[in-house]
Amino acid sequence: METADNTGKTTRLGYFDIAKGIGIILVVIAHIEYVDLGIRNYIVSFHMPLFFVVSGMLSAHINEFGRPAKTVILKKLKRIMLPYLVFSVLFPVIDIVYFYITGNGDPFGTLRQNIYDSLVLYGYSVLWFLPTAFFGDMFFFFVMKAASKIAEKYASVITFLVTLGISLIMCFLFGHTGDHFIVAMVRFFPASCLVSAGNLLYILVEKMRSRKVLAAAAGVFLLVLLVLIHGFNGTVDMHFGVYGKPVLYFINALIGSLGVILISAAIDVTGQGDGLGQGDGSLFWFLTKQRTVPLSQTVPLSRSVAFYGRNSLFVMITHINFYILYCAEVLSFRITEYIPRAKNIVFNLMTVVFVLAAEFVLIKIYEIGKMKTVSLIRKTGKQQ
Repeated sequence: METADNTGKTTRLGYFDIAKGIGIILVVIAHIEYVDLGIRNYIVSFHMPLFFVVSGMLSAHINEFGRPAKTVILKKLKRIMLPYLVFSVLFPVIDIVYFYITGNGDPFGTLRQNIYDSLVLYGYSVLWFLPTAFFGDMFFFFVMKAASKIAEKYASVITFLVTLGISLIMCFLFGHTGDHFIVAMVRFFPASCLVSAGNLLYILVEKMRSRKVLAAAAGVFLLVLLVLIHGFNGTVDMHFGVYGKPVLYFINALIGSLGVILISAAIDVTGQGDGLGQGDGSLFWFLTKQRTVPLSQTVPLSRSVAFYGRNSLFVMITHINFYILYCAEVLSFRITEYIPRAKNIVFNLMTVVFVLAAEFVLIKIYEIGKMKTVSLIRKTGKQQ
C-alpha cells in the first residue's frame, strides 16, 4: 500500500500490505468447505474486521479527513463502488453459464435474488464487502469531520465513541434479522466503528514499529488470547449480520486485528529501522544483528504475503465466483485420495496453495493486460 509523503514521494507501507495479505489468506481458509468449524469460527471472529481496521490506519496516515469531501468521495467511488457495479453484472453471467454447463440449480431464480441483493447493497456473494467498506468509510469520514469542528484534539476519540455507540445499538436491535436490506444497512455501522478504531490504533502501532521483538511478542500474545476467548461469542459473520454478543464481537475483532497488524509490523522489512539509525528495521535484523541485509535475504515469505495484500481486493472478488476455490478443492480432493494420513490437513493446505497459485497467474495476466491497454491508449492518443 503506497501513500505520498510531504515531499510528494511515494512511501511503501509494508506492514499494511502484509496485514492485508494475511487477512486475504485467512479469508480463503475460512471459505474452504471442509475446514474445521473451530478454526473457521476463530478466523471469522476478526478476518474481515482486519481490513476495516487497516483502512482506518491508512486514513490516519494520510490525514484523509483533512482533504475535501468531494475528493475523498470520488476516489472511493472509483476504487470501491465501480468494481461493485462491474462485478455485480459479471457474476450472474458467470453463474448462469455454470448452471447451464452443470445442469444444477435454478439459474433464473438465483438471478432474481442476486439482482435484488445487488440493488439493496447486500451484495452478490463476496461483493458484500465493497458497499460495506464504502459506506463505513464515508460514515467515519463525516463523523470525524464533525468531531474535528467540536474538539479537534479529541476528534479521533469522539468519533470512535460515537461510531461504537451507534454500532452497538444497531447490532442489538437488528443483529438477528434475516432481511437482506436491513443486514446491509446495519453492516455500515460496525464497519465505520472498526475504521475508527484503526484510526486510533495507528499511533500505537507506529510507536511499536521500531521495537520489533516487542511488537511480535504482543501480536502473538493477542492472537493466543483470542484463541481462549473467541468461543464465548460463538459463530459470527458480518456478511450475514451475525454478531453474537455485540460487545464481545468488537473486542474479539480488535484483538485479532491488532495481533495480526503488530506481527506484520514486526516482520516488515520496509520499516523505519531500529530507532538508533541502524539495521534494516526488520525483526530479522534484531535476531541476527546484521547491519545491512538485502531485501531478498530477509523475510521472503513476508514479500509474498505483501504481494497478495496489495492485490487483496482482486483475490477477494475472484476466488469464489470465478470458481478458483471450487477447482482447487476438487484437485486437492483427488490428490488426498492417495494420502493415508492427515488427509484433512493436507487437503486444506493444498487448497490454499492452489488458490494462491491460480490467483498469482490471474493477477499477472491482469497486470500485463492493463499495461498493454494503457500503452495502446497512449499510442492512439499520440496518433490523433
